[in-house]
Amino acid sequence: MSRSLDTARSPWATQDGLRAGVLVGSGAAACLVAWAAASGRAAVADQTGFVSLGVAGFLVAFAGEVSWVLRGRRAVGRRAVLLLGGPPQARSGWAAPRADELVAGAGLRLYHRADCRLAGSAWAADGRAGHEAAGRRPCGVCRP
Repeated sequence: MSRSLDTARSPWATQDGLRAGVLVGSGAAACLVAWAAASGRAAVADQTGFVSLGVAGFLVAFAGEVSWVLRGRRAVGRRAVLLLGGPPQARSGWAAPRADELVAGAGLRLYHRADCRLAGSAWAADGRAGHEAAGRRPCGVCRP
């Protein structure tokens, strides 16, 4: 996967979608085969093998969905690190921000409390009037 995180529009590569599609499709196919094969049998003993096949198919499909979601979550986390400058533990010289400071990044539409999870580490602090004069609105997460 050689895509640049700056230019990628989707957190998933094509191969991620194909992998998830193959797993979900094969799991669904196993469930359908198990259902069709077990539906004509009246005895429970004759159906247990097909029930096991159906459960295995469900688990394969579930694994495909989980791998797809986790891959996207990791990609979004990497982008957040690029945008926000890393988690607080990784910032050099990081000190706990004061909650009463309002910060915003250059060219962004929202301003945040300094301790907001969405606030960047090198953003400039300003008063509410200064941010609103610049055309920014308050963050919906930290509600400054």
